[in-house]
Amino acid sequence: MLLKSANKMWEHYKKSYKAYLQLEKSLSDNSVEAYMRDLEKLTQHLQTTNNLKKPAEINLKDLQQFVQSVVMLGINAASQATNYFRLNKALLNIV
Repeated sequence: MLLKSANKMWEHYKKSYKAYLQLEKSLSDNSVEAYMRDLEKLTQHLQTTNNLKKPAEINLKDLQQFVQSVVMLGINAASQATNYFRLNKALLNIV
């Protein structure tokens, strides 16, 4: 039940955040899609590790574990930093 609730919360959050990026920030379609891909990667990581929680419950440890998983995939440092930056911005907009 908690998993369903968290999934529903993430889908609502993603939809709202995408609208925010498009309407309030006027980002290009490519930028919006990049932000959305990063959020999708994070949610997939959380599901894979059986740690899916509501967006507002994500903490530094969760992000660190996600970044470590990205490192293990062999993604270069610049891409890692960009992903981390976009996720931080996305998660800060929850509050």
